[in-house]
Amino acid sequence: SEVSRKTFYYHFKDVYDLMEWTLTDDAAGVFQEHIDLKNWQNDLMEVAKYFYENRSLVLNAYHSISRDVLEEYIRKIIFPLVDLYFQENYAGNSIPQQDRQFIVDLYTFGIAGYFLRWINSGMKNIPYDMMNQLFRFFTGTMEGMAQHSKLESSHT
Repeated sequence: SEVSRKTFYYHFKDVYDLMEWTLTDDAAGVFQEHIDLKNWQNDLMEVAKYFYENRSLVLNAYHSISRDVLEEYIRKIIFPLVDLYFQENYAGNSIPQQDRQFIVDLYTFGIAGYFLRWINSGMKNIPYDMMNQLFRFFTGTMEGMAQHSKLESSHT
């Protein structure tokens, strides 16, 4: 059925608002269909595959809405994966909440930045190399940060 202009503008400020809503709604679908929060590496790879399969939408969004909106969308998908990984591996280490939040945010922003770089390059293929490099370094560096946080908090 056709939606009148009046109805459209009642729900959305403009076409960018519609695209933002579509992405946000889509993010919920990505979680329901592809992400089980059991294996963050698998989940992150599923996110990359989903983006690749829907690259025309993602690239249109990248070229027509603000980068901030797209980055926020990507972070909303990635944050729970990073947070879960951190909780499962380091939550029992008496790391202050402030440090935990910082570490999870740092990784979320970093991964989102790499996704944006991939999108900016045209998403010609699934970024297996980038993902494998991420997985390789993620574990050791997060462990180091968690250890450092524990040491710092025990000295105060």
